[in-house]
Amino acid sequence: MEKEIRKVTFSWVRAKVGGQALFDGIGWVTVCYFAGLLRFEFDASRIAAFPHLTLGVSLALFFFTVGKLFGLYEARHRTGSFREIILLIYVTGATTVPFALLNFLFGPTWEIPRSVVLIGAPLFIFLSGGVRAVRRLLLRKRKSPHYGEPVLVYGAGEMADMLVPQLLEDPKSSFQPVGMLDDNPAKSKRWIAGIEVMGTLADFALIASKTGSTGIIVAIPQATSELLKRVRDVARSAGVSVYILPNFSDLLSNSERAVVLRELAFEDLVGRRPAQIDSPKVAKLIRNRRVLITGAGGSIGMELCKQVSRLQPLQLIMLDRDETALQQAQLVTERSGLLESPNVALADIRDAKALQEIWSRHEPDVVFHAAALKHLPTLESFPDEAWKTNV
Repeated sequence: MEKEIRKVTFSWVRAKVGGQALFDGIGWVTVCYFAGLLRFEFDASRIAAFPHLTLGVSLALFFFTVGKLFGLYEARHRTGSFREIILLIYVTGATTVPFALLNFLFGPTWEIPRSVVLIGAPLFIFLSGGVRAVRRLLLRKRKSPHYGEPVLVYGAGEMADMLVPQLLEDPKSSFQPVGMLDDNPAKSKRWIAGIEVMGTLADFALIASKTGSTGIIVAIPQATSELLKRVRDVARSAGVSVYILPNFSDLLSNSERAVVLRELAFEDLVGRRPAQIDSPKVAKLIRNRRVLITGAGGSIGMELCKQVSRLQPLQLIMLDRDETALQQAQLVTERSGLLESPNVALADIRDAKALQEIWSRHEPDVVFHAAALKHLPTLESFPDEAWKTNV
């Protein structure tokens, strides 16, 4: 019966306090006793057990309180990350300074060596930080996707610092990083989450063959069209796919935390950038008028929706035949994706009857016709389809 009570009590404390906090508390008690052993050259007979236990428990309670104040147990940082370890060091310092002072003044009276707290603090950082690092390794091993597409990551900078661990730890990830490339010699020896920089873009074909990669991810924010063309050329010669980071609109419209990569598209290579609408004449044309944008969920239509919405139209009607694209357009303009707004219209511009109903309902004053098929080789093969939509 007593065994069951202890088991239930331990489970309740763990649920209320948290597994890591509970371990930290036990860790303080352990390092205080071990610090005493070190001080007395492992002569256990010279250690006053109860005062050391009391000191350990007091340190544990104070550390937990300071840790809660600083957010150590609020999951603000990735488990075992550099930032969490730095926060652990700060909280340990804030905890040990007052206790070290008290122990220096009253330690002999309490039968505790003055050096116990100073010896115990680095031991605790090593113990608690080590456990956090092991937890991160186990978590990564458990979540690592084993069937994702093997890819190389081009760019070993800050974006790769975020992207590579995410791809490795996300069980739903479609990609498995197997190596990195970077043209900066200073990053030639760099590793991120166990993935190493294996060479430069010039070495891509050899490294792709060696690792069995079937794709390359460009982890360089705002990569120029010239750089993307270089990547496209080397990837095409090796017969692999090119993936790039989403633009800001895609990030805003993504309801999940994971970054969804997309394949390299034609508009990424031509070097066009969204133009800002700041002409007084255009502003006068838009303000207090009903504006309809067709193809609102496309790359051009979505940018138009963002720009037009800033010019205070009386109503912005967003039309698209793709409900997912329409939801993205609503997210970037209204910060809502419920598709319940009267400003969204799900229709195909080829459907004359549907267009007539939309015109009768909204009576737009200005129309931006951005609905268009744009992949030239396909349109050349199917010119009738291109005519029906684009013209």
